[in-house]
Formats: sequence, C-alpha cells, structure tokens
Amino acid sequence: MVKPSNPLGEWLVLSLRSLIPLVIFFISLRFRLTPSPARLFVALSGGETVFGRPFCAEYTLEKEGFGDLLLTVVHPLHLQLLSENDCNNVTVLNDFKYKSIDSELVGVVGCDPWLLKTNSVFVTWHFINGVKEELHYEIVSVPLNDVEGLNSSAITRTSSYFYGKLIARLALIAEEVCFLDVIPKVKKYLKEIIEPWLDGAIKENGFLYDQEWRVVVTKQGCSDSSYDFGSEFYTSRLYHLRYFLDGIVILVNIDPCWGKKYKCRAYSLMQEFMNLSTCSNPNYTHLRCFDLYKFHSWAGGLKEFEKGRYQKGTSEAVIAYYSARLIGLEYGDANVVTTGPTLTALLSIRAQMWWHVREAMNMREENFRPGFWC
Repeated sequence: MVKPSNPLGEWLVLSLRSLIPLVIFFISLRFRLTPSPARLFVALSGGETVFGRPFCAEYTLEKEGFGDLLLTVVHPLHLQLLSENDCNNVTVLNDFKYKSIDSELVGVVGCDPWLLKTNSVFVTWHFINGVKEELHYEIVSVPLNDVEGLNSSAITRTSSYFYGKLIARLALIAEEVCFLDVIPKVKKYLKEIIEPWLDGAIKENGFLYDQEWRVVVTKQGCSDSSYDFGSEFYTSRLYHLRYFLDGIVILVNIDPCWGKKYKCRAYSLMQEFMNLSTCSNPNYTHLRCFDLYKFHSWAGGLKEFEKGRYQKGTSEAVIAYYSARLIGLEYGDANVVTTGPTLTALLSIRAQMWWHVREAMNMREENFRPGFWC
C-alpha cells in the first residue's frame, strides 16, 4: 500500500491482486459473426454515448464495411424515446423482430446517430410546490426530536452501507420549513461522522482505492468478502457511496468553506459511479454501473449472481444521481448538473417499463407474467 499521487488525498492506494486469493468467476461474452470482407455490406463496430443536452442521450455509431444503411435492433424503450425528427432517415422495420428477455427487439435502419429524448425531471434543493404552512409544525416535530438525540459517539456500526444510512438529512428538512435553529447541531453531527471517513481516520474500516480496477472499496470489505455486501468484488458500489454523498452535499450547502476543503474527496466518491470522462479523469471508469443500452444501474461487480448482474435498488440509484446533481449545483459544475437528472430520468422510465409490468402490456410470455416481480 502506498500514498497516492491523485485526487484521492490520503486514501490508501492498493492492488487487490495481492490481497484476494485467486477466485474463479464467470462472465458473459457477446460475439458478432460477419461474413468475409468481400460479402460484408455494413456492420456495427463500436460507438459512443454523449450527454450533450439535458434529458437527451446521443449515440454515435461506428460502422465498418460498405454502404450507409446500418441495421440495428432496439428494445421497446428505445422506440419510445427515439426522436424520429432528429434522426436521419430512420426506418423502423416492424416485421423484423428478435425475441429476448426484454420483450421483442425491433429492427431499425438508417438511424445514425440515435437521439433518445426523455421527459424532464426537476431536481432541486426544495419541493417544487413548496410546503403548506399549516404542515410545518408536524414536519418539524419529527426532526426536532431526532436532533435532540444526535450523538456521533453512539454510532457503533462500521459497515460503509449502514453507517452511511445513519447520515441524516435533517438539515434539508429544517431549511425547507424555515426551522433554522437545528442546523448548527446537524452540521456539527454530520462533520463528526463524515470527516473520519474522508480523512481515513476510521480504525475499523475506511475507504481504499484500487488502482487495478479503478474503484473505491472498503478496508473491511478487502479482508472479508461478505462484509459491506461484497465490496471486495465491487458489488453495490453505487448504493454504498450515495448515502455518504447525501450527507456531504448537505454540508457543502451549509458550510461552503468545508465544501471547498473536501471538494476533491467529494468528487472522488461521486465520480466512482458517475465519471463523465475517462480522458479528464482516468482514475475511474465511465459511468461505472450504468448500462447505456438497458438504462439500468447494475449492483453486480465481479461476482456472479443467480439472477444476472444483480439488478436491484433502482430507488437507491435514482437518489445517487439526484445527490450528484446537487453536488454539481453546489460546485457550479454544468456537466454534472445536466447528466445527473438525465440518468435519473432514464432509470425511472426504465423501471416503469420493465419492473412495473402491467398485464395489458403483453411484454412477457404467458407463463412468465403471473407472479412476475423484481
């Protein structure tokens, strides 16, 4: 373990190859079968996704071969979001279909680039419609009682997940209903429980940075694969870190000087799951868990799960991107401000289509629909 020369500050840098014994795990590979070059017309060879505009994802497709009409297949959500007005010569082949677990995939010709537009999701510090004044006392009474019991020394959990969940959002509620008396105590409490993690002062646990896989893990997760829900195998990264980010962004809002001091480490936690560019920041992978084809944030890391890539926790993922948006607002980062709500919108509409399945949608086979649950 060595001291890092990167924005992670005093966090230890390590390679898990020396800590983890050889573990056999399984992965899925996709192959593309093409004819000889003499018979090849045009085929997809790669692509790039750009979030240049709010609530819009643009897919630039790389092709090889001869000709301009590229045939691709899209799932129902692509069709729903595909903006025919902004795509060049797009033709949907309704009779060209391929069955998959995500319902039938439909052929599309000539759409390059893809331009997928979703509805706007407004992410702000406060309720859009405000809070009724007659409800202020009822709302205040709950956090007021909680604030009286705040005691950082009473926290006994050392798991990054459960410790993070204890980081309160009381200050935001208090500010919303103009009950500012509780904010100083909440501020003190948040500092006492967040700073040791950011400073590497937690004896029992703490954040580590793995150079090989470019990921933040926990000290206890490296020594025990069952601890922190499989941090050793990079499982559920988004859900662990979002709780810390919730508390951090509130502190940044309350105390800008504190936010300036810890900006690099706040960004490190955010970019662990929402790095927008590997060119400007090679410390983390691009968007980590977010699947740019299915519009879902996977919880699975290297470990194999019974049900695919551990597709769970849409609500926690949504809040993570919500917190990232607030980080962008506090630090004046336009790219984060734009991308956070866009990912939130894509996650939400994806959950509505494939997780909130209605009987009338006929998306699944007959023997699969009864009792369907995710």
